[in-house]
Amino acid sequence: MRDEGCAYQRCMAACGGKHRRALRRALIALTALVLLLSLCITAAPRLDPNTSLPGWSRIFSAAGLLPGQPEGESVHVLNVGQGTAVLVISGGHAMLVDAGPGADGGRTVTRYLRQMGVERLDLVIATHAHEDHIGALSAVVQKFPVERLVMSQTRPEAEEDAAAYDRVRNACADRGITPTAPRAGMRYTVGGFAVELLYADAAAAEENNRSAVTRITDGKSVLLLMGDAEQPVEEALITSGTDLRADILVAGHHGSKTSTTSAFLQAVRPGYVVFSAGEDNSFGHPAPEVLDRAQDCGARCLRTDVNGTVVFRLWDGKRTLETEW
Repeated sequence: MRDEGCAYQRCMAACGGKHRRALRRALIALTALVLLLSLCITAAPRLDPNTSLPGWSRIFSAAGLLPGQPEGESVHVLNVGQGTAVLVISGGHAMLVDAGPGADGGRTVTRYLRQMGVERLDLVIATHAHEDHIGALSAVVQKFPVERLVMSQTRPEAEEDAAAYDRVRNACADRGITPTAPRAGMRYTVGGFAVELLYADAAAAEENNRSAVTRITDGKSVLLLMGDAEQPVEEALITSGTDLRADILVAGHHGSKTSTTSAFLQAVRPGYVVFSAGEDNSFGHPAPEVLDRAQDCGARCLRTDVNGTVVFRLWDGKRTLETEW
């Protein structure tokens, strides 16, 4: 019996040794994988702005590990599908330009605002009254205090757009908010950002060309938001002699071939052009020729349908870029 017991113990010891060695090898492999992934997450967004890897702050935010308003300044071009919504944060201040479509009742935008620690909005600008820009705005107004709201006073004709417009107006009435009509030259301050409306034409024949064009700067970086403005608006801006230079351009009309002309890109000279468009959208946005034009002018192109939400963090004139996917 003693011989059998010893043999059993020797067998168990040998098996235990094999398991320990296998476990050590697995732990070493797992550690190497974690280190490699950490290196990729840290380095990839800096080396290639079109990387599909998220940055650390995006990961921590998604995990709920960044409570409260992030410090510093940031620009977020949200992935809202076929639509546009841009969040700008400066310390404890925030503004929203458009809110995307309301297909999900505004959950995408309101959830993101909460995730970013936004509790109130100093300023909301609705560039124009298309549903894919204001569809979710009524939910935002209902769930977040809004100090100032700039929005067209003209009800659109198309049924879907008119319904979205009415929802926003009703939500404003419920919250005691009186929207202000956009006018060129309007100026606001949101934290460390100066905000100016460069263009607004309520009398334009096409709703797209009623878009309010917004310039936002912290004195070192400049963001230019075009709404759905098309070539006639771009030509008017160029003719006016307005300084259009910007580091980041959110392209007009989701990258439609009717916008973002070569002449306009030469006037803006952006370092980045961001296209807000839905994955596999039926409009073909952004148009291949527009992507070519932007790249030909030396800009880096980013797309919410490919990169997900695009975030620029601004520090002392420097920009770091993060993408969702």
